[in-house]
Parts: sequence; C-alpha cells; structure tokens
Amino acid sequence: MGNNNQISILKSELGLKLNEGKVAVVSSRVIAKNFKKRPSEINRKIEDLINDLEGVQNCTTLFIETKYQHLQNKQWYKEYLLTKDGFSLLVMGLTGKEALEWKLKYINAFNKMEEYIKNQNSLIQGNQTMFLAQNIQQIASTMAQFMENSAIQLQQIKEQTKGEVKEIVRDSIIIKDQQIEETAQLIGLRAKNTKMLVNALKEKLKNLTGCKVTAKDYIYEKAKNKLFKKFGVVTWEDISIGKFNTVYSFIDALEKEDIKIY
Repeated sequence: MGNNNQISILKSELGLKLNEGKVAVVSSRVIAKNFKKRPSEINRKIEDLINDLEGVQNCTTLFIETKYQHLQNKQWYKEYLLTKDGFSLLVMGLTGKEALEWKLKYINAFNKMEEYIKNQNSLIQGNQTMFLAQNIQQIASTMAQFMENSAIQLQQIKEQTKGEVKEIVRDSIIIKDQQIEETAQLIGLRAKNTKMLVNALKEKLKNLTGCKVTAKDYIYEKAKNKLFKKFGVVTWEDISIGKFNTVYSFIDALEKEDIKIY
C-alpha cells in the first residue's frame, strides 16, 4: 500500500492530520469519541495537565487550543489539537483493554506520520540533487560545444559560467548541511522518546498514588529500577526506539502491587 494511501487511512480512521507547521496532530473531539468520553471531560483533563505543567513544560508543543463550528447549531466551541507528546500524556490516565488498544493505534499512527514527513523531505532533497546534476551536465555540454567553435567563445563561456559554478557549489553545501541537520534530528528522536517515557512513568505513579511524583521520589526510583531490570538496561537512553511501544505498554499496565504501594 502506498504512503499516501496509508496517510489517507490514518486521517479517515483516526483523525490524524498535519498542521501548518507540518506536525501530526489529532483533535480532542476525535479522542473523546474513540475513547468513549465526553468532549468536555477530555478538555478538562487537558486543562488540568496544562496547569500541572505550568513553568515546567511549554504546553504549546503539546496542546494547541482552537475552536470548531457545530454543524447543526452553527455555534463555536473550544477544542484542542494534540501532538504525539500531548496525546501520550493525556491518555496515560485512561485505563482498560480497549483504551490500551486505542493508545497503541495512535502511537503507531503518529510514528507513521513522522516517517511520512521525513520521507517527503528526503524526496524533495532527492529532486533537488537530481536537478543540480542535470544543470551540471547541461553546463558541461554547453561548454564542450563552445570549445569546438573557438577559443574565444570558450573563454566567454568560462567567464559567464564562473558565477553559476560558484552558485552550484554553494547550493551543494547547503543541501549537505540540511542532510546533517536531519541526521541530528533523527538522533534526537531517541532523546524525545526517553522524555516521553519518563513523563509517562511519573503520570502513572501519580494516578496510582494520588500524589505528584518527581524523579527524586523513592517510589519513582523503585518503579524505574523494576522497568530497567525488566528490559535489561541501566539508563533510559539504553532503550531502543524499536522497544518504545513495549516499554510504554509496560508502564501503562503497572499496578499498585507491582511496586508494593499499600
């Protein structure tokens, strides 16, 4: 199945879309429908998270406030657009087998969207490289033709194309810099997932204990060590990107008896 068909399915079945900044988002209304919650309840949970994260996290990268017009009464209502990180924080407190299935569906969908965006950027760069190669070939052919005519014409062409060659070299350097930047972004994906797992564990422990949990708390250390032992790692960064969903599910399934909370 082509990438465009996959993206169309993600949009129609799960409501994912790309905003103006080319970031995958999903409406709080769609989340409410799929998780069988009232839109007002989902909005309230989002606003509670925004209050909890105030001063710690820039919530505009998680929850984007917007509004929509009701088809029947034509009135405007508030909703939120959730990024991947915002969605993960919101649904951490939603439990049950069906809820877990929806969580994993959305996480996989967000990952596919991110890969689609990355592939689109690579395609654009590939087209630019091809265009550059065609230009170089055309210039070389033109130069050879003029060389056959006369030495004077060759000198004229050299002077004329000197600036063009400099521009081609400069464009090549720019493209290479962009490729280096994209590689750095891919490396940063592991750090991003690590932050999501840490926040997910804190939120889960908060739901289990009824209290806000920090990385310095004993209960956090105990749960973290249990997780590290389970997956054979010694730091969060040791968890591979491919195991993200498995670790996420493990955190979501934690119960009080797993960490001996009484």
